[in-house]
Amino acid sequence: MFCRAATIGFLAAGILPMHAQNFPSGNITIIVPAAPGGGHDAVARVIGQKLRARLGWTIIVENRGGANGMIAAEAVAKSRPDGRTILFSTPANNYVGPQLRKDMRFNPARDLAQVTLAGVTPIVFVAHPSEKASTFDEIIELARTSPGSVSYATTTELGAQALSGALIAKLAGITMTAVPYKGAGPATMDVLSGQVPFGIVGMAPVLPQIRAGKLKALAVMNKARVRWLPDVPAVAETPGMSEFEMLHWMGVQVQAQTSPDIIRRLNVEIVETLRAMDVQEALLAQGIEPVGNTPEQFGAFVEAERRKAIDVIRSTGIGLQ
Repeated sequence: MFCRAATIGFLAAGILPMHAQNFPSGNITIIVPAAPGGGHDAVARVIGQKLRARLGWTIIVENRGGANGMIAAEAVAKSRPDGRTILFSTPANNYVGPQLRKDMRFNPARDLAQVTLAGVTPIVFVAHPSEKASTFDEIIELARTSPGSVSYATTTELGAQALSGALIAKLAGITMTAVPYKGAGPATMDVLSGQVPFGIVGMAPVLPQIRAGKLKALAVMNKARVRWLPDVPAVAETPGMSEFEMLHWMGVQVQAQTSPDIIRRLNVEIVETLRAMDVQEALLAQGIEPVGNTPEQFGAFVEAERRKAIDVIRSTGIGLQ
């Protein structure tokens, strides 16, 4: 589905145009469209620290949650096209929001340029340990026998996590209530405290809690079981859901008019950073699969995921806001 750390000609040759060689000429700001504590925040900070140490670049990581990630994405879409304002983008920024919101003030397909797919992380259905439901089948049965009893914390109303919940409900013929947050960090905290009984979030913020027994993992949204939780079933193992798959990913994008030379330079450095053994180990330990591919490959990935998301939106009947 995605190509890991693809080698590109200019990277192998080590030759970059002078414009790109002189980049950057000031601070680089990585804007994360969520609160601290989630997968996007983790990847952005690991990459930022590595770039700072390796190249001496001044990197600022700025969290701008809210409006389903659109505040952050719009800020980058309307920034100067100099490559110094970077978006750590989400599915919601790129295709879910544009399908569901009437008030979009930018067009991600027109106003953002792809740099690379940084990473992919499984989406996981978790429960507070006090909940009696300990399997995914029991969640389905609980929702059927006690309508309104299954509410889940998730990251934004328009992200891949919320779409996962909507599609599960559609396929199982049940009702579940999404409780959106500005990021996976605060969503996870409320499940840990018992404020919300369940959660559908990316794996990064919950993997330590699962391993510590503070949360129960009931299912993953990948097509098959994942390396981090091999004993936890995939939703696709449930009868009638064999084709179920929903990915959460972290992409690097810049303002669309940014020079191709600068995009290439950013791609080279970020891909090289993602290839570093210590970076790969740090991300894998958090439940994040590092990728690093070409802008063209990332663009094709986004388009394929966009088409899949549109099908989910239409099949679940989610309406325009």
